[in-house]
Amino acid sequence: MLMPGDNVVICDVHGHAGDHAVASCQLATDSSLCHLTHVLVKTKAKGSPQACEFIMKRLGSYMAGKWLKHEMRLCDQSGKTVAPPVISQALTDEDRAFLKECHVLDAYEGAQKWQWQVLTLVGSELKINPVTLAAFAQGPPSIRSAIAAIEKKHEKYADILKGKVNATDMSNTTPEPTSDPRPDPVEVPPVTGELPVIESLEALKSAYTIKAETKSFDNKSISVLVSDGGHETLTLKKGMKIGGCGAGKVGQGSDGVKFHMESDKTLIEVSMSADEDESVGKWKSNTFYMLCKELSKSLTSPLTMTGYKIEVKVDGGHGYQLTSDGSQWSFVPKDKAVSNWTSGNILRDVCNSLDAVEFMAGVGWQWRFSFDAIHNKLTLKKPFLILTQCFE
Repeated sequence: MLMPGDNVVICDVHGHAGDHAVASCQLATDSSLCHLTHVLVKTKAKGSPQACEFIMKRLGSYMAGKWLKHEMRLCDQSGKTVAPPVISQALTDEDRAFLKECHVLDAYEGAQKWQWQVLTLVGSELKINPVTLAAFAQGPPSIRSAIAAIEKKHEKYADILKGKVNATDMSNTTPEPTSDPRPDPVEVPPVTGELPVIESLEALKSAYTIKAETKSFDNKSISVLVSDGGHETLTLKKGMKIGGCGAGKVGQGSDGVKFHMESDKTLIEVSMSADEDESVGKWKSNTFYMLCKELSKSLTSPLTMTGYKIEVKVDGGHGYQLTSDGSQWSFVPKDKAVSNWTSGNILRDVCNSLDAVEFMAGVGWQWRFSFDAIHNKLTLKKPFLILTQCFE
């Protein structure tokens, strides 16, 4: 039986994988009964030198781990205790550059810092973005089968990151703006003149021959009336959608509503679905700059669009340079007569007689595009009449 103060020497002739040496180290660390010395015997027998070298490296790694966790006390030759070095958690610019060069910066920062391109975080689970899946839903059978295989593989490995990506501290982060933060390069002139004062809806109808009446596209509490002369009653804030032109087709020509993009600050609408669903959530409305910036996060090739070439500005500042490719695109409504007027087709006849219609200040066209995630293209679909200024 070991007694306090005993000197114990273990002679390890066959070290094998080093289990004996590690066990002795654990005993010496956990017990204060005796002074323990473990002797590793190195012979000329085949494999003995290699085994001893491996055992020493394994034992050193084990002891270093314990020492760094302050679970083992090590001393220098003079008997003075040596403490583990204090490692700063703050990375310098040189440190980050080195880790990035070694392609391990993302691993060092952890999963909380990762920017998801195809996946989206729902609670504590990572799921494939429904918008991404919808983009391939109408593809050929080979594409759909490949997507199904990816979904099955994702379900198998998604649990690895579950709970590891929902602990991000958002208290010190600034959310991205939902509207274009850049100032207008040109000051927009205010709406001049006084808005007409309407005594009542009945008085308005008696003063004009009303051809069509419906509710505003975005605000059902606002009525939109179109007379034979093309007069409209409009309200209220910038970007409010007044009405649409109904069914039709986009093509090259000069008839109908001509497509034009003034700059990347032009308000557009992008449909995130392959169908013509008008429900909220199927499309996003903002300036071209903001929507293009959002879409470009998940693209592997440059974004293209109908009628224009898109280039990132290189002369300073943020934004995109839109250059016409020389083609003139326009929207022409169908010839079929309208049997039921709605906010979606209230401007059908106006599209066919734009030369005779004069819109009041602060009104303009907003174009809707469909986004093809496979070819990275914005395809022109149809226009809507919106307010381009606020009426307060």
